Amino acid sequence: EALRLANFRSAAAVATLSSSVTLLLVVADVFSSEPHFRNLGIDPGPYNVISGVLGLLLSFRTGQAYNRFWSGANAVYDVTGGLYMAASNLVAFAYYGNTNSWEEIEVFKQTTVRLISVLSAMMLADLEGNDPALRTNFEVLDVGSLQSTLVKSLLNEANKTEVVIQWLKTFIIENMSSGMLSVPPPILSRVFQELDVSMGWYHSADKFGEVPFPFPYVATLDLIMIIHTVVTIVVMMSFFSVNRFLPVPTVFIIVFFLWSIHLVAGELENPFNGDMNDLDLFGLQCELNEKLKATCTV
Repeated sequence: EALRLANFRSAAAVATLSSSVTLLLVVADVFSSEPHFRNLGIDPGPYNVISGVLGLLLSFRTGQAYNRFWSGANAVYDVTGGLYMAASNLVAFAYYGNTNSWEEIEVFKQTTVRLISVLSAMMLADLEGNDPALRTNFEVLDVGSLQSTLVKSLLNEANKTEVVIQWLKTFIIENMSSGMLSVPPPILSRVFQELDVSMGWYHSADKFGEVPFPFPYVATLDLIMIIHTVVTIVVMMSFFSVNRFLPVPTVFIIVFFLWSIHLVAGELENPFNGDMNDLDLFGLQCELNEKLKATCTV
C-alpha cells in the first residue's frame, strides 16, 4: 500500500538515481590507476552540521503541513456535522403545533434533506479545487425532485455554495411565513446559527486549498535538498574509502529518507486535492446522505 504513494515513488526514484551515480563513480575509481573520490579526505564535520540544519528545516515544514492537514480535517467534519444538525432541527421543528398535515410535513422534510445534501455536495466540490481531473461526482439525494429551473440555473453559477445556502435560508423563511415552522423565533434562530457556523468552517477549510505553503520557503528547501543530495554522494565515497561499495546503499538510504519526509509535507499541506492519503470527501458526502435519510424515517 505504501509503495503506491506518489511521494514514496518519487523519493525512491531520486534515491535510485543518486545511488546509481554513486555506483558509477565507485566503479570509475576502482578501474582507474589512481582513485580520485575515495582519496579526497573530506572532513565530515561540516556535512553533519548541514544535515542537522536540513533536518530541522524538514521537521518544521512537515510539522506545519501536519497541522494544516488536521485543521482541514476538523473544519470539513464540522461543516458536515453542522449541516446535519441544521437538517435535524428543521425536521423536528416541522412537528411543532397541530396545524400541519402529515403530507405537508413529509414534503417539507424531503425538501429540507435534499437542499442540505446539495449544499454539502457544493461545499465539498469547491474544496477539491478547480482542476477537472480532481473533480468527484458527489452523490446528491434525488436532486431531480427539486425545481428544474433552480437546478439548471445552478449549473452555470460560479458561486454555487453561496447560492444554495441562500436557497435554503429563503426556504426556511417561506415556511415560517406559511406557518409550517411555527416554533418561537429564538429557537428557530439556532438553525440559522448552525448554517452560518458551517459556512464559516467551509471558508476556513477552503483556505488550505487556496493558500499554499509559502513558495520561497519551498523553493529554498528544494534547492538545499538537491545540493545536499549531490554532496552526500561525494562525502559518502570519501568517508567509506576502505569499503568501496558501501557508499552505494548508504547514499540510497540517506537520500530516500530525507526526500520522503520532504515530499510527504507537500502531500499533507492540502488535505482536499484527491490524493491517496487525502481526506475521503466522497465518503463523507455519502455518510451525510445516510444520516439525512435516517432523519426522514423518524
